[in-house]
Amino acid sequence: MNKAGTLRNCLKERFYPFISQHGFNLQEPRNPRLIDFRRSVGDNVQNLTILWAKYGQPRFVVDADILPADSPLLKGSAFLSALEEPSTIKYKSARLKPGLTFLTCSWFRLDRPILSRMLSRQEFFTPDQVVDQLMALYPEIEVWLKEGVRGPHLSVQQEVLRLRGSKAPRRA
Repeated sequence: MNKAGTLRNCLKERFYPFISQHGFNLQEPRNPRLIDFRRSVGDNVQNLTILWAKYGQPRFVVDADILPADSPLLKGSAFLSALEEPSTIKYKSARLKPGLTFLTCSWFRLDRPILSRMLSRQEFFTPDQVVDQLMALYPEIEVWLKEGVRGPHLSVQQEVLRLRGSKAPRRA
């Protein structure tokens, strides 16, 4: 099994039950690179997504979203493509990652950064070390979802998505 596969299995064994204890339910997969968990809180749905690196590297980041319960985004791509009228969806979004840059080198990762490789003389972290790091930083997501307080490992933004309905005029 490749490195990304061993990390995925470790997440399934350790993080999935952990996140289920916090009320999140695993959703049907929509893409092999995306793993979604959802829970309902009042009039909102809280969504966590594990996003894997594009080219199969053993790296991932965790996105958290707060969406209105009636959001078209929760109804799937078939529903979105069937929208007739334009609509605007506002939601809050955060990204949990141990590093501070926007690059995948700051994501949760099995391969060590170069400086860490040179100092430790080891090329990889163990999958358990990566999952331990995720579980240690997870409380920042909970605090943000409940209280709106941003932690040091979260990048937060207000998202606005404008959907063009099928009856909307198309640009030439």
